[in-house]
Amino acid sequence: MIMSRGIITANSIFEKDKDGYYTKRARLYQDIIRYSVVKLNKNIEKDENEFKHRELARWLLQNNLELVNRYKELSTRHITISNRIEDTQERIKRKIEDLVRMKLIARIGRIKQEKGTGAVDLYAYRQFAYFIAYIIEFIGAENKVYLATKILDLIKSFADVNKSFTMNFIYRFFKKCNKTGVYDKVILYFIEVILPNSQIHNGRDLLKTFLGFTNICNWILPFPDIFLSTLEESEETEKMMALFRIKMDIEEHYNQNYLREEIDILEFNIGFTNLKEIKGERDHANFISVPGKEWESVRYHNAQNVLLIAIPAFCGTCKSDRVFLIDTFSYLDNFRQRHLNESGFGRSIGGKCTKCDSYIVGGLMRFPYYNISAPWIESDFTRFI
Repeated sequence: MIMSRGIITANSIFEKDKDGYYTKRARLYQDIIRYSVVKLNKNIEKDENEFKHRELARWLLQNNLELVNRYKELSTRHITISNRIEDTQERIKRKIEDLVRMKLIARIGRIKQEKGTGAVDLYAYRQFAYFIAYIIEFIGAENKVYLATKILDLIKSFADVNKSFTMNFIYRFFKKCNKTGVYDKVILYFIEVILPNSQIHNGRDLLKTFLGFTNICNWILPFPDIFLSTLEESEETEKMMALFRIKMDIEEHYNQNYLREEIDILEFNIGFTNLKEIKGERDHANFISVPGKEWESVRYHNAQNVLLIAIPAFCGTCKSDRVFLIDTFSYLDNFRQRHLNESGFGRSIGGKCTKCDSYIVGGLMRFPYYNISAPWIESDFTRFI
């Protein structure tokens, strides 16, 4: 995802050019973050993660491909290390400040500089930085087992501190993915599919998205069998909490996106002027696409039933916004099939209008990356009904 000029967010860490390669900016962010693991490995007993600009710059000059190549040239190879650090100081410090704003690095004070009597900033890596560093290392690593363990250990430490049913469930899901040998796909799916279609402002946002807190259905799509078997093996309370999270995420999607796609398509097909001329209960051209009061009421009264999802839809008989209920696992199977595009683009679902019993049709929850291939998906959710 190419970020707007002047706007720096955590998406910039994985920014790619038009040819699909990481930009120089992204590579520099990644290498600054990778240094956190270098520091950790060097000071594993002391658990020190503090650093100054000068020591980071010295490491980057030997490990950032752009900087290494710059000082390989005949015209630059004679430049001393000290001068190279000075030459790159402004750019590297600017990137450090960006990572401070992303909450991946903290400025923790001032310390006497190596030479002279002045003071320089002292920085420290936050826990979120280690998480990203391990992900970056994981992509091209030969020893993925070690890095998978480090990522899982870090997630476990977050789960132990936060005491969340959802986080504990996702941790066990990832652990099962690792055990079945698909954890590399978990990382790649996140970086190549989920991340480019998500707005990530800082390290905390990135971790929450990875853990499914923005929408847990992100992880149902690529690994349905593992997700459902993790659900089946969960302790009863944790299982109900996971299903509740799924139900809430799906229903909230409709709360935010009801008929938005349909109205956009209608306007595209017939034009704004013709849209205004459509007769009916609402002015389609100026319609605010929010579910009606029937959906709000049914959603409220079924809030604790994790096995039913309230879907808003327009009823032709009632000529008004209504709602139907659908089994959670049936919905998930339709959701998976639409992602695979098994029955064509624009797959919908239907059920009985809770007001007049007429059959009404609603659209499935749709992510921006529905048509991105994930060939390992083969599950069928209907067997869990």
